[in-house]
Order: sequence, then structure tokens, then C-alpha cells
Amino acid sequence: MRIIIAIIALLVVIGFSFKETTFNMLNTISKYLLVSPKIIEIDPDIDKQSFSINTDHIMLKIPSNPTTGYNWYIVQSSTGANIESTDYDRTKSDRIGSGGFTLIQIQFDSGWNKESITLIYKRAFESDQQDSNKSLKIEFINLKP
Repeated sequence: MRIIIAIIALLVVIGFSFKETTFNMLNTISKYLLVSPKIIEIDPDIDKQSFSINTDHIMLKIPSNPTTGYNWYIVQSSTGANIESTDYDRTKSDRIGSGGFTLIQIQFDSGWNKESITLIYKRAFESDQQDSNKSLKIEFINLKP
């Protein structure tokens, strides 16, 4: 809570207006600072992956490089897996064209048992069924009692 108050005070001093931009920024900050999801690193070279977890809130971290035109897209998600946000985090390299990570936050419904999502690595103008596209099916199993 102190972090959010300090950020708001800083924004007032700098002169930002508390309109939509500030609200969106604070909303993003609260997602990442106040409710930290369990981070699961995904290997894009393994088509089917399964994770046993004991939390309802996770973040998938998948290597990607949108500078090539390719990005990860969610093509299927089970009903209890709610996609909260997707974002891109580039590496710290200053090199043009260097890759980074696609970050996907997922919130599972309470009482969930087994959920899955399917991702595809493709260019925006390509169909989901193109043979050159890489796809991942990721399954999650709830370990909570």
C-alpha cells in the first residue's frame, strides 16, 4: 500500500493528471507488485507440458521475439483458466532484434481441478492451422486440497 501511495504522490509532483493513463498505470502496478503470481517458465521446444501447482494465480514466461513478426497467441483456453493479461518483456540487450519473453497472467476459478491452454507462435496475418507455426498445449493440475 505504501508503494502505491508513494507512486501517486510522485505523479502529483511531476504533474500527471489522474485520468485514464494514471489509472491504467496504477492498475498494472498493482497487478505486478501487490499480487505476485507464481512464474512458470515454458520451454517452447516441448509441444505438450504439464504443471502441478498449488496456486490460483500464475504467470507464464515464454521466450519470444516479436521483432521477427512472430508472437504467441492463445487459441484455446479451458473455461476455468481466465487470461488476465498478456505482455512482452524484452531482454536487457541494446541489440536491435534481440528477443525477450511473452508474459501471460492466468487466474484460475476457485475450486478448479485441471485446466489447459493452447498457444500458437505465428505472425498476425497467418492462419492458426499453418504447418510452419509452433503450437504448445499446457496443462495445469491443482495440488491444493
